[in-house]
Amino acid sequence: RSWQAGGQAGPADGLPEGFKISLDELKLKQRVGAGAAGATYRASWRGATVAVKVATNGRSGVAGWRAEVAALMQLRHPNVVRCWGVVAAEPMLGIVLEYCAGGDVRHAAQGGRPEER
Repeated sequence: RSWQAGGQAGPADGLPEGFKISLDELKLKQRVGAGAAGATYRASWRGATVAVKVATNGRSGVAGWRAEVAALMQLRHPNVVRCWGVVAAEPMLGIVLEYCAGGDVRHAAQGGRPEER
């Protein structure tokens, strides 16, 4: 079984060491979104503002987290939010992403103006 399919003992086993971020390095500041897959927080990491997407607990949350991490590890495009790394401090599983101020995609798709945050 592959890493993505859950073939390793821990959720982040098999990921490159440089891709893992310690929970101690993050300072969660404000929840900026939530959904069925988890919640997203504005946070600071190494002096930068980032978004931390925290997966829900449970088997489906871990599977979704693994699939998203596998996809984000391969994406590098100027029009796609950058993934800086992952947090795997069980029971917390998170993805540290580039923070984009100005609201969510749904708001923008409806013709809304970016919000000031």
